[in-house]
Amino acid sequence: MIVPSEKQMEFLSSEADIGLYGGGAGGGKSFGLLMTPLYHIDVPKFNAVFFRRSIVELRNAGGLWQESKNLYFDVNGTPREVYMDWNFKSGANIKFAHLENDNAVYNWQGSQIALLGFDEVTHFSEHQFFYLLSRNRSTCGIKPYIRATCNPDKDSWVRRFIDWWIDPDTGYAIPERSGVLRWFIRKDGKLLWGNTKEELLPFGNPKSVTFIPALLQDNKILMENDPNYLSNLEAQNKVERAKLLEGNWNISYTDYGVVLNRSMFSRFNLQEKLQIPGFFKESYFVFDGASTVKTSSDYSVLMFFAKAVNDNFIYLIDVVRVKMLEPDVEQLAVDTWNYWKSLKIGQNCVFTPKGINLETGSTGFSLITRLSRKGIPTFELKPVKDKFQRLNDGLGLIKNQFVLVPENANWANKFFEECECFRADLKHVLMENETAPHDDQVDCLAYGIGSEINQIGGIEVYKKLEPFKRKHGSWLYN
Repeated sequence: MIVPSEKQMEFLSSEADIGLYGGGAGGGKSFGLLMTPLYHIDVPKFNAVFFRRSIVELRNAGGLWQESKNLYFDVNGTPREVYMDWNFKSGANIKFAHLENDNAVYNWQGSQIALLGFDEVTHFSEHQFFYLLSRNRSTCGIKPYIRATCNPDKDSWVRRFIDWWIDPDTGYAIPERSGVLRWFIRKDGKLLWGNTKEELLPFGNPKSVTFIPALLQDNKILMENDPNYLSNLEAQNKVERAKLLEGNWNISYTDYGVVLNRSMFSRFNLQEKLQIPGFFKESYFVFDGASTVKTSSDYSVLMFFAKAVNDNFIYLIDVVRVKMLEPDVEQLAVDTWNYWKSLKIGQNCVFTPKGINLETGSTGFSLITRLSRKGIPTFELKPVKDKFQRLNDGLGLIKNQFVLVPENANWANKFFEECECFRADLKHVLMENETAPHDDQVDCLAYGIGSEINQIGGIEVYKKLEPFKRKHGSWLYN
């Protein structure tokens, strides 16, 4: 028998057109979201769609699709793995879908969705949310409504949307406002708020909204079944602890000069993707070479990126981070290029890399020449901004989890550690077991997701000249 917690019951019983539920990790938010349509599964033609930003997040262990199996089998639902939906005897349907980018919302033009759900709504753009609001309509007799879960994110549009429910000084939810309805009208991207529906009627048709905060302490079942989960949250850094354990909506990494954290990167199964013929459509390398091996010197970093045919993610396939002298650095680039270029599944090559992108620094200019002479196309990267500004141009892709890192990659921990040590003022924190702060991986990442990648060609791939014989018998070249 399914027994909702007190907070889940408050969420499930709300009459708001739009209900947001969240404030910390472990509060039972996702399961509360999954319980919402159970009220209507006996209604013919009722439908619900639950969105997550990526299909990876939907299908991950503990993700919505997996968790739905712990719930919907018990109410005689029939799942379809390929379509990621559940059908019920009444004809009701619950579907799970993802929105990889802003344009993906237009795939839902003409749709009628009685219950529209967003898991981790802070991962979606304001455009995505409000466009799909126009698809929230129903002919099954159930009043259309929206439900969403969220963890605190000071930099998200959601923080502004729920501002009335949050104490502006502390960043914590105001307890007496939990579940209280407010009303709004949105025109030309601007929100007009009211405490009652009547006061907004002269301006249009208002929607009601509520916010219900929930923390780990509100989920007694999880606290009892996994007492170590509290310790896991307490072990987080100051920012993550304040957000996930305490539910603070006013704290952000940007307050401390921190730009990146590992939670911004989604993970994927590289071996699984490699087995799908034609999955990757485009790939390229970014190389930041160093010419010395001194203890305090930079590393040479070579990153391999790829893009897929059917999505807009950027897959970080490989990262090599070493200290080598210049001739060895060149050979490293050649060997890594040849390895990924020649990788085959059956008779087909998995990748067809465009080339290696290099910044024309201490080793870059000469490497561009030498690599092209070895048959490797090269592209010049011209640094017209500092490292933070270059990263900032593509930061939205990372924060919206459009940059994916392989699961179990042996280089991932060092990569994530450097990301979290990177600071906007370029005064980076020292990494573990390092004698000097480094940002070589972050710099390659910034270039790899930037718009200038694969743009400025270097020297054309070298072709050996054919000799010809002069009259006096000596061999020369054209």
